[in-house]
This record gives sequence, C-alpha cells and structure tokens, in this order.
Amino acid sequence: MGFNHYRAVRCGRSISSSGYDVERISSKSGTFLNMVPGSYDGQDAREFSNAIQQFQRELNYISSESKRLGNEIINTANEIKREEEEKQRIAREARLKLILGT
Repeated sequence: MGFNHYRAVRCGRSISSSGYDVERISSKSGTFLNMVPGSYDGQDAREFSNAIQQFQRELNYISSESKRLGNEIINTANEIKREEEEKQRIAREARLKLILGT
C-alpha cells in the first residue's frame, strides 16, 4: 500500500481544526471567571479562578500543539509527495533512456 497524500493532508487539517476548536473552548471557559462577583474575595473564589486559569493554560497548550502537529503532518505529506514525484520522474527518464538506447 502506497502513501496516500490526500488522506495525510486531511488528517493534518483535522488535527489543526481540532486545535482551533480547543482554542475556542479555552476562550469561552474564561466566562466562568465572570460568574464570581468581583467583590467576593474569598479563598474559594481564588481557588476557582486559579483552577480556571490553569485549565485555560492547559487548553492553550493543547491547542497550540494540535495546530503545530497538524501543520507538520501537512508539510511532511507534501514533502513525501514531492519526493515520490521526483522518484517517478527519474524512473521515467531512466526508462526513456533505456528505450532510446542512450
């Protein structure tokens, strides 16, 4: 079974797209911080705020890595495709030389 460029690019795009979805979730999770009244300065409020901020940091990391990985998959797929096309070109030229006897 040969390399399927289309499938690899589709997979990379899907992973990148998931990264953007996670980024949106992270942004929306910030609305939970607004649920705690600004005047409330209790320990529970600080812990809640810290937990949400940590959650956002982790989501942002996952988002960033997903987008990076998706792009890396696409770039690698394109590179493999170029290499395969180059091998095919060289093979065609070799066959042509063999046929022409040069």
